[in-house]
Amino acid sequence: MSPEIPQPEYDRQSEQFTLEQVSQFAKETALESGGHVPTLIVQASGRHVIGHFAEMPDTHEERLQMMRAAGLALGTGGSMGELEQVFFIAEGWFSITRADRSPVLPPTADPDRKEVLFISNLKVKEHQASLVIFEMVREDEALVELQPLEAASESQTHAVNAPLLDAFAAGFRRGASGKHN
Repeated sequence: MSPEIPQPEYDRQSEQFTLEQVSQFAKETALESGGHVPTLIVQASGRHVIGHFAEMPDTHEERLQMMRAAGLALGTGGSMGELEQVFFIAEGWFSITRADRSPVLPPTADPDRKEVLFISNLKVKEHQASLVIFEMVREDEALVELQPLEAASESQTHAVNAPLLDAFAAGFRRGASGKHN
């Protein structure tokens, strides 16, 4: 069974969002709710759509397929116009390794992993991806604070890869072009 493609929750004309605005929204939502469901924010020709994924697939390849399908669904028919930028908000795990060693375990299996909230952004025309990561601080399982993850600060200032957002953009372009096969 594949996860559901998010249904648009909100759709209207708007100004361009910034990574800082979306990060603030994500932090406030997570603190109010005790977490954050995987959320996609799409801006195209001055309109935006916000959708939520009920669940995320287990493998990276399945997540890529899901994002391509979501892009295809939103791009089909051309009613969204030209894709400008897309944001993805989700929880995850982050492992810190020393610079002289490669990771031994995936973050999900690392006993020293950190629970994080990440916000990724792809500006489509510039093909510029950005990433913000917050460590989720819990006390008695309640989320009490989100603080910038110091170990990730370097990645926030350098070019990052955003394969899930690239997959979404590819699906969107395919849908908008009318070439669905």
